[in-house]
Amino acid sequence: MNSTSVAATGSGKTLMAAASARRLAAKSSVLVFVPTIELLEQTAESWSLRGGRRGRAVAACSREEALESAAAGGRIDARVTTQAARIADPVTTVKPGEPVTVYATYASMERIVRAHRLHSLPAWDLVIADEAHRTAGAEGKARAAVHDDTKIPAKRRLYFTATPRIADDSKAEAGPEVLR
Repeated sequence: MNSTSVAATGSGKTLMAAASARRLAAKSSVLVFVPTIELLEQTAESWSLRGGRRGRAVAACSREEALESAAAGGRIDARVTTQAARIADPVTTVKPGEPVTVYATYASMERIVRAHRLHSLPAWDLVIADEAHRTAGAEGKARAAVHDDTKIPAKRRLYFTATPRIADDSKAEAGPEVLR
């Protein structure tokens, strides 16, 4: 099941995503993709403080990004890693009914794919793609893996964007947004 939300910048998409996770996957696994480390930090903090998301958290982002962020005074209240095994471990060892959230930058998507391929990472209960317009276009591009159940399996996907893109003009009359 896939859904898309198009809303203006500053309209609360981060909190809408947190509310969706609370409703659809309160006691299970959620994967959240964002484009930058700054948005990853903001999202993790908002989900924890205002969105009510509890449980284990992992930030999958490059070491350089994490170090730059720490040097700039950033704060991620989650384990930061670039290793596929360390991404998979908290998800595969979580107790039933305990929530786990992985926040990842789009640049780290291949690490999530690798965690599925090499470390038996199970299907996500919910995958959220923030600024989802960045995943639109050719199926072969790296960020398109978010749509592919063979690479990132998920029971549900929820796409958020303030910048809708129509990747298939033949479907444009069917609705305002076609992301694949």
